[in-house]
Amino acid sequence: MNQRPSTVGLTKLLQGLVEKGVLEQKGQRRWAFYQLPPLPEELLHKEGDSAHLAGDSTHLAKDSTRLRVDSTHLISDSEQPVGDTDSANLSNIALPARQKKKLQKAEMERIILALCTGRYLTARAVGELLERNPNGLRDRYLRPMTADGRLGLRYPEDPNRPD
Repeated sequence: MNQRPSTVGLTKLLQGLVEKGVLEQKGQRRWAFYQLPPLPEELLHKEGDSAHLAGDSTHLAKDSTRLRVDSTHLISDSEQPVGDTDSANLSNIALPARQKKKLQKAEMERIILALCTGRYLTARAVGELLERNPNGLRDRYLRPMTADGRLGLRYPEDPNRPD
């Protein structure tokens, strides 16, 4: 019979690794996560030290056909600069939702998809653009649209991440 390990045992194991300096703990209680500490400076490659690298890049594909079709590889809205043009474009996309407080579900989903195309937006950012409560958007639209594959998470391995 396949038994699940106890959370208490795993927690003690992880805390022991933190005490030994093998892992670093971030957060507390059920929000705690563990990561490797940064490498010591002497182990990092120095500029000009590239003997381990291939001589050229001829082995790389010449086009982007190997890239994914979706936008899950794009950087988030908090990391990409939003210029006046992009900000105005997002505002224009969201205008129907701001003008009319009651929209058909399909229309709201269309607007959300248009806002998120090519960029990651937090629920809070979508809420500000649409002038809607981000928690309500998350429950009614964002989670179902993510579950059925119309939206993608920036960090799929950490679905509860707040950004």
